[in-house]
Amino acid sequence: MSDVPLPEGSQHVAPYVYYDDPRAATAFLCDVFGFEQTMMLEWPDGEVAHAEVSLNGERILIGYADPDFGLSTPDRLGAQHTVLCVYIEDVDAHCAHATTAGAEIVRQPADQFYGSRAYTVRDCEGMLWEFRQHLREPSHDALTESLAGLARAIGR
Repeated sequence: MSDVPLPEGSQHVAPYVYYDDPRAATAFLCDVFGFEQTMMLEWPDGEVAHAEVSLNGERILIGYADPDFGLSTPDRLGAQHTVLCVYIEDVDAHCAHATTAGAEIVRQPADQFYGSRAYTVRDCEGMLWEFRQHLREPSHDALTESLAGLARAIGR
C-alpha cells in the first residue's frame, strides 16, 4: 500500500464529513476540538465548496451536506451513522476545553476496557466524536473477558 501515489499531505484513508454550514463547522472543529484549518475552497458565490482540517498530521475533509447528492447530517437524520475517533495526548484537558467552549459532552472521560481513556462529544451539527488517550495495550484475552462482562451487563 505504501507504493500508492498520493497528493502531497494526503493519507490513504481520510474521512469526509458533511455539514449544513461547512464554514461554521470548520471554525468549531478548530476552536473547540483543536484542529487546524489547512484548506478552504469557495464557490464563486462565497459558499464553502471544500475544506480540510488536520490534527497531528491527520486530515479530515469537510463539505456541504447537499441533499441533491444524498448527503445529510446527524441533526437532519435524527440519528448517527458514524462516530469519528481521534487519539490525542490529554483527554481530560481536551474535554475541559470543549466544555468551556460550550460543546455538548455526551460521555465524560473514563478509562475504557480497551486500553484508552475516552470521552464523547457532539459537534455543532450533531456529529459524535470520541477523543481517546492511549493508556495501555490489553491482551486479546483481557479484551475478550471484558467484552463478555459487558455483554452480560447489557443483557446480550
